[in-house]
Amino acid sequence: NGQIEVELVPMGTMAERLRAAGAGIPAFFTKTGAGTLVQHGGMPMRYSPDGKRTVVKVSVCKPASLFRPPMHPEAAPQEHIMETAISGDFAFVKAWKGDTEGNLVYRKTARNHNPAI
Repeated sequence: NGQIEVELVPMGTMAERLRAAGAGIPAFFTKTGAGTLVQHGGMPMRYSPDGKRTVVKVSVCKPASLFRPPMHPEAAPQEHIMETAISGDFAFVKAWKGDTEGNLVYRKTARNHNPAI
């Protein structure tokens, strides 16, 4: 029907969500995005098809928990939000070389997030 929804996610969180799915981890907690629209919801995800800025769907509130840093038990607890793992059906990756079995060799910055995908 030509509609698209957008979820804005910090880049490191997106990479970790993909890595978690590959490792069989269903969800994890992160400080990134705590206290923002990423956690509290209300960020526009879809506008009406008539071209006006009427918001049709907004992001939902994510579960959160308070944790103390393990190396500093006397520190104040910090809020973390729970992110769920996601997996893709296919991915475009950049590699220096590869073989017919799918083994890839990365160079320079291509090593950043490509292996997790």
